[in-house]
Amino acid sequence: MKTTMEDAKVKIHIKLISNFQEFLAKQYSIEKIIKRQFQIVRMKN
Repeated sequence: MKTTMEDAKVKIHIKLISNFQEFLAKQYSIEKIIKRQFQIVRMKN
């Protein structure tokens, strides 16, 4: 019984980590898009 509880905790932890990595990846790509937009604006001026 104890092992299944531990397994569940580990699975939840792994899921949280992968969700967080996904979130960071999205943040990173959004920042890249914003920076690109700024570069385009600078070129136009």
